[in-house]
Amino acid sequence: MDARESLNILMGCLEETGKRLPRQTLLDFVVGNLSMEIEKANLGGHELFGCGDKHDEEHYNAVLDQAIKDNIIKQTGEELRVTQKGRRSLRSGTKKPYPVNDDDEQSEPDKAALDKEQRLGQPEATAATEQTAEHIGHHTKVKILLIQAMDRKLSLDDFAEQNNIGFDEVLDELEEMREAGRAFDVGYFLDEVMDKSSQQELFDCFREAGGDLAKVIEDMGDVYTAEEIRLAHLAWRK
Repeated sequence: MDARESLNILMGCLEETGKRLPRQTLLDFVVGNLSMEIEKANLGGHELFGCGDKHDEEHYNAVLDQAIKDNIIKQTGEELRVTQKGRRSLRSGTKKPYPVNDDDEQSEPDKAALDKEQRLGQPEATAATEQTAEHIGHHTKVKILLIQAMDRKLSLDDFAEQNNIGFDEVLDELEEMREAGRAFDVGYFLDEVMDKSSQQELFDCFREAGGDLAKVIEDMGDVYTAEEIRLAHLAWRK
């Protein structure tokens, strides 16, 4: 089952409400169940309340399980939030299918058809595997080079140009590393592109927003570019 639309609904509801919601509260919000928790959170009148009512809770539970497994949505204790990986997917507006197993839509496979498909699809599968391995190899190489560049305090825009990648891709790599818990310092480059007063203004915004990058981009996007805000977020110390 392609659950891209359902995944975007879940992420969009978490982002637009500006709250880290428990699983059941999120499900109630998406399907339009006016529960006690929804009333306590004052979400019953939100414009997105019930926006996913064409599916039931069981469906969204399956999508949530897969999204948590894929590090698109993260669960800390009882609370759910969208990860940086999920935000990038949501911002990009990708229509790439997001397959999720839904028990209601599963049926007994035709063994003969599967055998034929495996025989016919083997060369394509091998090619796809090779392409995936090549992509992962490139991804790892960029990360290594990026860490070395920061150790040498190389300008990150120069790094992007030298490696023929966009600066937003550099930021993507840095955000993934930070999400994985890796420590690094981009303060030296932030000093090159932004004065101290502007840095402090954004740091104050992050503090007030509880570190919510999407909210600061929304609030300050008419003053700073998204790339500047993302860079400042990477340099911000909580």
